[in-house]
Amino acid sequence: MSFRRTAERTWFSLRDFTMALVSEFLGQLTLNFGGESEPKFPTVVTARDFDPAKDAARIETAVKTKGVDELTIIDILTRRSYSQRREIAFEYEKRSKKDMITALKGALSGSLEAVILGLMKSTAQYDASEIKGSIKGLGTDEETLIEMVCSRSAEELVEIKRVYKEMFKKELEKDVAGDTSGDFRSLLLALVQAKRDEPSNIVDYEKIDQDARALYEAGVKRKGTDVATWITIMSERSVPHLQKVFDRYKSYSPYDMQESIRKEVKGDLEKSFLTLVECFENKQQYFANRLSEAMKGKSAKEKVVTRIVVSRCEVDLMKIRTEFKKLNQKSLYQTIAVRTLLFSVSLPFSLSLSLSLCLSLSLSLSLSLSLSSLSCLSLCLSLCL
Repeated sequence: MSFRRTAERTWFSLRDFTMALVSEFLGQLTLNFGGESEPKFPTVVTARDFDPAKDAARIETAVKTKGVDELTIIDILTRRSYSQRREIAFEYEKRSKKDMITALKGALSGSLEAVILGLMKSTAQYDASEIKGSIKGLGTDEETLIEMVCSRSAEELVEIKRVYKEMFKKELEKDVAGDTSGDFRSLLLALVQAKRDEPSNIVDYEKIDQDARALYEAGVKRKGTDVATWITIMSERSVPHLQKVFDRYKSYSPYDMQESIRKEVKGDLEKSFLTLVECFENKQQYFANRLSEAMKGKSAKEKVVTRIVVSRCEVDLMKIRTEFKKLNQKSLYQTIAVRTLLFSVSLPFSLSLSLSLCLSLSLSLSLSLSLSSLSCLSLCLSLCL
């Protein structure tokens, strides 16, 4: 009985220490805007008074520290833009004669390693790697493939294709074609070709009406669906044009575009068309919904949350977090922090001790209160703030 009371006291002391440390860290986290107006889209911005040599020295010390100083690594890499992180890597190799990415791989593991290494890639490189991961090996991760292809702009897809070929010595179109089939493949390939019209200052009302009517006649109005017509319109028209087309579509159909999709097609094709329409209407709201769904229930889809946070932190994560707060009435970082801590401290003391060395991203609602888990939490919060 005495041992049990001692164990419980130790457990609660550890819990209080962890919560206090997280609270202190959250209080210290700020975006370095250098006194300028806050940017509208990214949460990770270029740091002012940047000294890559000093950062490289701090990371080298952090990597060599017994147990690894993960918080220092996080503090530096989440407060520097991609180009600055590459400069740090150059300085690191110059002073230590070792590759920084290799050093980070050796020092870190699990989800923390995955996120840090993701930050060492450009947005296009990260996206290309995620697409490659979704189609390599046995089976295809359609959920990831749909998100990556259907949510990216034509400009982003052009860059992803270029980087994909550079990284993997293969054409993205060929790899996508080899791992998909039917109308689903036709839609993805049409999107990857990036033939979408550029937005125009001139509103073509006649074409808007023609496309709205064509979508209706190819789907709800007829028996069966003329998927080819849907693919052509949704893969080639500009986003502002399609927004007006979907509004006009309601004049022809008793259902809106999303309802029509659910009635006409199923499976991966349905998910793809729905993702497209959601992104055309409000891309940041689409990602906010993905984050909300990924963090519901007793477990979380760690890969989904990690992918969105890492891939959008230098693009539009600030707007995503605004949409997230609208949907959930609380901020993204609060959701990550509170859910992680509440789930962690609800486990029995013996279970927590046995799992205390496990590494898991904070967004996966970790089963331990280890320093590594705390580090993952801190990292993701740094990107989200």
